[in-house]
Amino acid sequence: MSDRLLSSFSFCQFTPAYWALSPTDRQAFHGRLVAALCASQIHFDLYQVFPLRADVDFLIWMTSPLNEESGPDTFFQKAAALLNAFRREIEPKAVWWGMTRPSTYARGKSDQEIDPLNG
Repeated sequence: MSDRLLSSFSFCQFTPAYWALSPTDRQAFHGRLVAALCASQIHFDLYQVFPLRADVDFLIWMTSPLNEESGPDTFFQKAAALLNAFRREIEPKAVWWGMTRPSTYARGKSDQEIDPLNG
């Protein structure tokens, strides 16, 4: 496994087309979105952001190890294809991303450390 990780935080807002759906159809949409995220083979977590931020409804945190076969370009192609399929119902408002690697300053593992791939 690579020591470098790419993390992406996509802050999304539901569109008027989403809110026009019936409650049953919105629930079905949620199932399709989660199924597509699972099928993408990108590790993800979903978070409700509203009411902390009024301009977005939820956050998709996606994390992927970086290596010679799968670089940032591969990650962003997969993520774009995934989210573009749902553009009618969700609108990305902001995307934050960055790459990490083990620190040369911190030795060992902290009790507070969270593994973004295994929870």
